[in-house]
Amino acid sequence: MASASPPSQEVIAVPSDPKHPLAKRLPRFLMGFDWLQYFSDQAATIDEKPSRKAKVNLTGQGAAITTTPIPLGSIPPGIWRISYVIRITTAAGVSSSVTPTFSWTDGGLAQSASGAAITGNTTTTVQFGTLIIRVDDSTPISYATAYASDGAGIMRYSLDIVCEALALD
Repeated sequence: MASASPPSQEVIAVPSDPKHPLAKRLPRFLMGFDWLQYFSDQAATIDEKPSRKAKVNLTGQGAAITTTPIPLGSIPPGIWRISYVIRITTAAGVSSSVTPTFSWTDGGLAQSASGAAITGNTTTTVQFGTLIIRVDDSTPISYATAYASDGAGIMRYSLDIVCEALALD
């Protein structure tokens, strides 16, 4: 989405107190060309930057997560970046495993990517990753996890996801 044009014909400096005796005698101050060009360049630069569109922060997870859309609302088509961190927060008694999976639609075809199974079964076991994907118009970007825990304790994990628009069509 492009930024609005700067209001170049509007007053850029006004007295803080319009009732001050000098307020009526001051001329109108307008933005000069150099400032107008500077602000216009800033708007273009900002429009080119990635922007965070959604995040997911889950803690204390002790089961698999079925396919769940990232809360993005209506998704414009283009290139998106999905970054994630998944970490075991409570180790199981003997062994455990959790695997993150992401899914989307590109060119009308279902796509998916999974991280490696996290099997370290310690609270320092972590996985992080970044996916660059192309997404069709109005199709969800989703996440899921596969989960297993064995032994006296139930493994728990956290999952953090950030979804950014990089280049929309």
